[in-house]
Amino acid sequence: MSLLTNIALHHYENINEKVDLSFLNKHQSADLMKVLGLSDFIADALLKQPELLTEVFEGQLLQSKQRCQKIKNDLAELLAKTEDEALLHKALRQFRRKHMLVIAWRELLG
Repeated sequence: MSLLTNIALHHYENINEKVDLSFLNKHQSADLMKVLGLSDFIADALLKQPELLTEVFEGQLLQSKQRCQKIKNDLAELLAKTEDEALLHKALRQFRRKHMLVIAWRELLG
């Protein structure tokens, strides 16, 4: 087994402890393994925010070429629900992590 495969498997198992990954189809699971072997950032993001995996796949953020309007709408909705500064900071960190994850994922998988 290669080093990248071992790293990916380690990250995959850690994430699977936080969120059940059985909802992934074969293609999604293979893509996840690839990016986990190539990016500690993606692994760390998914460990901090495991729900991102569902959001990314269900929201079509990885496939959509026209993501700009969706991102704007998501941010507007997020800001409308934020009631104080502490929650705003947390929400913005999570928003940034989600979209940085999508950018990294798309770059790594072409």
